[in-house]
Formats: sequence, structure tokens, C-alpha cells
Amino acid sequence: HLLRQATGRAFGPLGLDVVLRFCRGLQVKLERAGEGGVVIGMGPEGKSERTNVCLLVGAYLVLSYEMSAEQVASTFGPDDAELGFICSWSHVNKPEPKRNLLVKDCWVALELGLMKGWFDPTCLESDESTEQFCTRWSDFVRLYDASWIVPGLVLVGADPMTTALDPNPVTFTDLYPREGLACPASPAPCDTDVVKHVSTQEFGPTGVKPSISILSPKSSDSTREDLEWPTTNRSSKSLISARSGWSSVDTVCKDYFSGACSLTTESDEALDFVSFLKGCGVTHIIRTNFNQEPGMPKRGSYEASKFKEHGFTHADVKVADTHGGLPKSSDVAKVLNTSPDEDDLSSAVFVHCKGGFGRSMVLACCLAIDRLDVPGSTLLAWARLARPGSVNTPEQELLLQSLRGRSDVRKFAGLSAQPTCGCTLQ
Repeated sequence: HLLRQATGRAFGPLGLDVVLRFCRGLQVKLERAGEGGVVIGMGPEGKSERTNVCLLVGAYLVLSYEMSAEQVASTFGPDDAELGFICSWSHVNKPEPKRNLLVKDCWVALELGLMKGWFDPTCLESDESTEQFCTRWSDFVRLYDASWIVPGLVLVGADPMTTALDPNPVTFTDLYPREGLACPASPAPCDTDVVKHVSTQEFGPTGVKPSISILSPKSSDSTREDLEWPTTNRSSKSLISARSGWSSVDTVCKDYFSGACSLTTESDEALDFVSFLKGCGVTHIIRTNFNQEPGMPKRGSYEASKFKEHGFTHADVKVADTHGGLPKSSDVAKVLNTSPDEDDLSSAVFVHCKGGFGRSMVLACCLAIDRLDVPGSTLLAWARLARPGSVNTPEQELLLQSLRGRSDVRKFAGLSAQPTCGCTLQ
């Protein structure tokens, strides 16, 4: 749902769904070509297009040929392996910042994803399995504006209030279950079947799944100024096309344009946000934005107490979206101490800021680096693949790249070298 103009100078890396579809498509063409091979051409865009092409072809070698990222980098050579990506959302009217994220970092990230089981390479064995995985992956963004960074452990997204009040008729409308509509009885497995799991639950005393109009009503009669929080008396969801320039919140990640909102189908059904989180196995929520800040709806963010009533542990770790959007040491410490321990496979944490790209992603990556003891440069690359547009200032990029593993994160946070029990801060 992003306007192309909003991305500024940024041109990649391309999202995980694009990468997997390319790998599957190339595999099919190679099988058909036999010994003849396949030539991959590039258009007139020059260096930026070559950077994306190198990422894609290298990804194919990592995912389909099981080559290590080091082997792929050696095959391409430093001129291509060290091509860089511009920082997310870089302004076209300002000097281009240094390209900190390199193509070879993305290959290492994909290799890590395979090693950790964050996605199954067998999804590339058929067109159907590839499309199924990519659809599930994109449904998180399309319906809930959320993305798994570490499946089953760390979920990142926008402040749910901004998504609930956006004009897109496909995204969810209700934060909480309506009266008589039960949340999923148990969390989904810690894999990409979450969307399928939460969308096939039975609801209510009749055991009949509510229609799309019950779960996600959004009216086209409201203007940007008079959008109100939906109640059970609201009319059913309308099939609308957003007016040109109409957005519910003034933020780059929620900009919709005429024709962007397609007619909904049964597959577009969105649960309320509480049921979605419970279906994902989320038990902890960390909010990193302020209740009122530029880009938030007039009525501000949600009430944390409401989520606590539904059984979630909630913590506010407010980071100013200025001067690079960097967290303080105490912010990182609170996130590490508030979140579930990595050994707790039944609990995941949802981290969000206003748009789910900058402040929340940096803190989520710090959490993942600590829990998995992996390099920050690799998590930076993975974050950009898993949620394109993430980590949106050079300062945030450099912070993550300076963290070589768990010990660096804990040193930055002023904590002991080893993780604690994961006690919750009040």
C-alpha cells in the first residue's frame, strides 16, 4: 500500500516474497532451457537495477543450490558483492547517504534464515507452494501491517490504531473481539501457517465463522477528520476506492491513492487485532511510539489497559522519532528484560512504533540479536527483506551494524553478559 514516491531514493532490497518468486521462476526457466542456460538482462536503470539483480541471483544460489553466502560472494566478486542499498525512505531532495547495507549482507541473511528455519526451502519445489508461502507472508502486511522478524519470537508492525483507522477496506477494523466472538483457543504453530490458522478458527457459540462484514466494517462515508473508532453499531464494510490523497493518518506508511483499494473477497477477511495476535502466539506487546506524535490519529494510540484485560503483558518504551530515531541504553535494557526468554517457545513479542519501520524494528533487532546471538549486520539485512522499508535512518543502520552479537547488545544496554530470567518490568 506504499506510494512509489514515498520510498524516495530507496530501491531495495526487494522483499522476501519477490525474492522467492524470482527463485522459483528462474528454476522453472532453467529446467525448460536444459543445457542452454538462461540470460538475465537488465534495463537502463544502471547500478540500482544491477544491485537488485545481484541480490536475486545470489539468493537463488543460496536457496536452491545451498551455496554459502561466502561462496556466492566469491563467485560474484567484490565489485558486485559489495554493491550497496540506499537507506529506506531517503529523501530525493537531500544528498544521498552512505550505502551501509551491502548485497553480500543480504545473502548472509538468507543463509541465516535457512539455518534457523525461518522459511522452508521446499516452498520452491512447485509454483503452488511458492505462491502459498508468499501469500501467507504478504497477508500479514496486507491485513495487519505486521511482519515476522523471527517467526514465533518477534513480530513487528505499525501501531494498530493507525491500521484500524486507515481508509483501506481490507485491513482490520476492530482492535478487540466483539461481544460473542471468541479469540482463538490456542496459539498457532511458530511458522508461516499463522495466517491460515487464525483465519480458519471457529467463532461464537454457533461455531460459525462470522462474515467479513462483521469482522472488519469500514465506512466510506467518513472523511479523514471525522474517522471514529468503530462500535458494534457501525454499518458493514463498504467496498470502496480511496479518494486521491485521502489517508487516515499523516504518515508515509499509510498513504493510499485512488484505485489502491481493491474489491474485497472472502480471502480478504481480517480478524480483530487481539485475535490475530493470540493466533500468532503473542503474549507481550511493546509500544515504542508516543500516544500523540506527528502522524498519529487525533485520538492517539490505544489504551494499554485494554490489551492487558485480554491477557497480554504490555510495556511502553517510548523513543523519540528525531535525531535518527535511536533508542537509549535503558530502552534496549527494558526491551530485553520485558520480553519472553528465547527458551519459551509458546510466547512471542509484538513490537511496534507508529509505522513499524524505524524505532520498533531497531529494538526488535536488538532483541533478536540478544536471543539468537547473531550479528547485527545480518539482522539489518534480514529486517529489510522481511519488512521492506525497515530501519529508516543511517544512524539506525550503523547502530545495528556495530552490534556483533549478544555481548555487544548487552554491553550497550548496560546488562550482564548472559541473559537474565526475562522478568517483566512494571
